[in-house]
Amino acid sequence: MKTQKSFFTKAFFLALALVFTFGLSACGKKTNRPADANVNLNINGAPETGKMIDITDLNNQTVTTTPGDILYLKFAGVLENGYQWDFTAPTSGDYLMLKDHQFNKTPDAQNQKIENYTNEWRIKIEKTGIFDLQFNYNDYRRLNKKGLSALKPDKIFKLKIISE
Repeated sequence: MKTQKSFFTKAFFLALALVFTFGLSACGKKTNRPADANVNLNINGAPETGKMIDITDLNNQTVTTTPGDILYLKFAGVLENGYQWDFTAPTSGDYLMLKDHQFNKTPDAQNQKIENYTNEWRIKIEKTGIFDLQFNYNDYRRLNKKGLSALKPDKIFKLKIISE
């Protein structure tokens, strides 16, 4: 009986020592690795070229750009009808960077209760490639539990971009 008690006592203290050792090592000082020298930390992206391309009237067309060019797009709408323009593509690839987005509302000249709005986007091209730029015009009053992807847009603005 004494040997069994002695065995359990030794096992208990051994387990306690292991827990204590691992606990201390987990609380030890951690050193941060230096950043990889090959990582691009430029959060501004491609340098701007100074060229702004107005794509407002270019729906369903193709535009050739260069990284650093700015695309300008202006939509108009009426606030009270529940519709809104959304950016829907591209959703990956790091092709674009939003430079500026302005939403301006103005009263309608005929009816002061109705407010018109303009939705202006300035988007910078970040890298070369071929991709689609797309905005959908949706009625958010129809939004249901299935989410935004279940809405069929009333209007689509789509542009093929070739960035060289």
